[in-house]
Amino acid sequence: ETLRRVLVDTLAVPTAKVHVVPYAVAPPASTAEMRRPAGRPGPIVGYAGRLESDRAWEIAIDALARAAKALPQAHLTMGRSGPIAGLVRAHARSAGVAERTTLLADAALEEVFAGIDMLLVPGSFDGLPYVLVEALVAGVPVVGADAGGIADTLAPYAGWLVPDDATGFAAGIEEAWSGIDAAWDAAQGQRATAATVFSPRTLDAQLLETYARMSGEPLAAATR
Repeated sequence: ETLRRVLVDTLAVPTAKVHVVPYAVAPPASTAEMRRPAGRPGPIVGYAGRLESDRAWEIAIDALARAAKALPQAHLTMGRSGPIAGLVRAHARSAGVAERTTLLADAALEEVFAGIDMLLVPGSFDGLPYVLVEALVAGVPVVGADAGGIADTLAPYAGWLVPDDATGFAAGIEEAWSGIDAAWDAAQGQRATAATVFSPRTLDAQLLETYARMSGEPLAAATR
């Protein structure tokens, strides 16, 4: 919706020519609810964006450093590798959270999601990081940047929208942790909705509808 507004309001593209379709993700391998381990003394926060020349990973580390003042048992799991992994480790050391930060070598997202209490989704070059949609379909609580496609996508679901900086995300971590069990119940309860909204079937149907509308052909003709 943010991109639609830019095209229509800023670039004066006619509204009728702008069509928004959702991302699609494969359905989860299991329909069983994912449950977070009980009894943790502090949150395990996840970050699954690419480790590239993008400030998103830096926000995640700095947010952990700030949140750790109130949550001394907080930990960050970063579920991606990348060309600047060494720089990421160095930044964690300089922020004083190297011992609290774990970098996994391109672990499967299911593994990352199963081991965290919440996922951080700062703003990035992507506008709408794909991992946000994957987290919603998996039923993982999300703390996301209140900006662009992240805000548009997360708003209807259980989660927290925060300013896109370390201070905002640190506050989001603390707030999420204070009600983490209820957050997981809510996120798991919305899995089926998210799986439908972001399913390949929904994407196909909306693409066909868009093609039919733009071409002027009946939908039945567009599907042939």
